Amino acid sequence: MYIDHLPTCGFQMSIQLPETAGLPPANSHIYVEWNEEDSEEPKGWYHCEVEEYKPDVSATICYRDGSHESLDLRSVNWSFARKSAKPFLRAGLEPPQHPLKKTREAAQTLKQAKSNPYSVLSPITMLSSSPDAHQAALSDVDRKCTDLGLQVRPDKCVSYIFDGKKTHNHTTFNLQQGTTHNITSAPTKFLGQTIGANAQTTKSLSAKKIIEKMYRALDEIDKRPIRGEYKVWIYKSYLVPSLTFNLTVERIPKSAISKLQTRATCLIKRWLNVPRCATLVSLFHPEVTNLPYLSHTHEKAKLRLLVSQVYVSQDTRI
Repeated sequence: MYIDHLPTCGFQMSIQLPETAGLPPANSHIYVEWNEEDSEEPKGWYHCEVEEYKPDVSATICYRDGSHESLDLRSVNWSFARKSAKPFLRAGLEPPQHPLKKTREAAQTLKQAKSNPYSVLSPITMLSSSPDAHQAALSDVDRKCTDLGLQVRPDKCVSYIFDGKKTHNHTTFNLQQGTTHNITSAPTKFLGQTIGANAQTTKSLSAKKIIEKMYRALDEIDKRPIRGEYKVWIYKSYLVPSLTFNLTVERIPKSAISKLQTRATCLIKRWLNVPRCATLVSLFHPEVTNLPYLSHTHEKAKLRLLVSQVYVSQDTRI
């Protein structure tokens, strides 16, 4: 999605320029041959510095006298030079061939250029009323990206078709010499959230992800050769805060939260030498150990997300 009516937000994207491998890199020094018949400037080789490349592959060069010129180095004769080389070599003299190993190696990579000041929103969601309308919209995006020199990775794009009753499997769309993949073939991530073909699949994937993450972390903490109270401190100060993002964006069922809490409670009691029959109040009361209770942490994370959407979003419908 391109928003061309907004001012530049303090940065410009850098894009790779095709067909620039072998050209001198930015900030390098070269000789450029000048042999125009009707020019007042004498024929010969002029020393200059390559300042930057533009999206049209032309280079902005600065001569020793301070003058600037935009030049397509693919259409002129040029040669690498040292920074302290002579400012001018008359016609008939060939520029000296210096090794300049690092400069020549850097010339083999594609050059970068600052793109036009368009704001880019990524990732984006495109909604259409039919598969044909969706393909037409993607073709329009494809043309605009090509005009701007931007590339889209179709393997990162996911299609989802729902006719009101069921999800259509194996339906893909063409995009920049490739095809998107259907969400039924594999889950995908969108804004940090794992998404499946339906709500139940999404919840199962989210639950599996956070359970594996926490179980692995709890096992690592339990293996440490340190005192039990230090393990509890690591759980409270590092492990639970590290789950905040997952608890905020993922659709985790309550059963998974209960399973995680049961596992954590069992280990905490063992680390603190608390009897297994002890109540949860002895562990999670604010005036006792003040350990975070996962179900409460989950609710607080969802509330913070809701509050941020209400007060930060500029959408009047929220």
